[in-house]
Amino acid sequence: MFSLPQGMSTKQTSSLSSSLSDEADIPVIDVSEDPKTLHTLLSLLYPTDVPAINCYDLATSLVEACDKYSIELGRLRASPSLRNLMVKPALLKEHGLRAYALAWRLGLEDEAKTASRYLHGVDIKDRQIIADLNRRSGTISALLALWDLRLRREEALDVLVDSIPLRQWVCLPHGGLDVEDKMSYENEGNFRARARLLRHVTHLALQEPYPLCKDIRSFIGLQRVICGYCPGVPTAEVAPASASLANVIERYPQTISGLHVD
Repeated sequence: MFSLPQGMSTKQTSSLSSSLSDEADIPVIDVSEDPKTLHTLLSLLYPTDVPAINCYDLATSLVEACDKYSIELGRLRASPSLRNLMVKPALLKEHGLRAYALAWRLGLEDEAKTASRYLHGVDIKDRQIIADLNRRSGTISALLALWDLRLRREEALDVLVDSIPLRQWVCLPHGGLDVEDKMSYENEGNFRARARLLRHVTHLALQEPYPLCKDIRSFIGLQRVICGYCPGVPTAEVAPASASLANVIERYPQTISGLHVD
């Protein structure tokens, strides 16, 4: 790890010790790591208590240091505090991208899948986000896995929206499929406009990491899709329609397929 002369004789060691009269005389080796990273890294290497890794920046710095000094990542993967850092919902909501990238860097598939649930609303076309993800994960595969998830979700969204019997719940002015659609989401329009808005609000609802449909009316924001003259969902149909949608949601793609090798 450090380039120091080795194999000094007892006489040489004694001579060196006597010449180091004060702290200023002690040899100094410059390294790029900050003190906390270096201290935690050395603590991981030696038979001491495993240090707490309580933030993603420290964890990423440790991974980079391990790569730099050719240190096996096994002990870092086994750190209880690190694994705990990557599964807490509150932390994943705030730092999902960092947790996801770190999981890729450490080869932790289950943690990467869990973290990917919290990234549905992240703009993965943003150049800064792409650069940060690539740097932290160490591979472009992490980004490609998210793109694959987005594609699967878009395809499944069409199937999910088609399973919602919207035509039965809208009034006659919204039923004109043969009328050219020139309406925006905000204006009263025909069935096509309502269907597009339904897809939009359902897409937003499905950005939750663990979407749960208890009532189809509130889940898809039906009050935004229909007008005051629409019949809406008959009371007798609410429970079966909600259960049917919940079953479809259970099969909806929520996580990446797995870790892929470049």
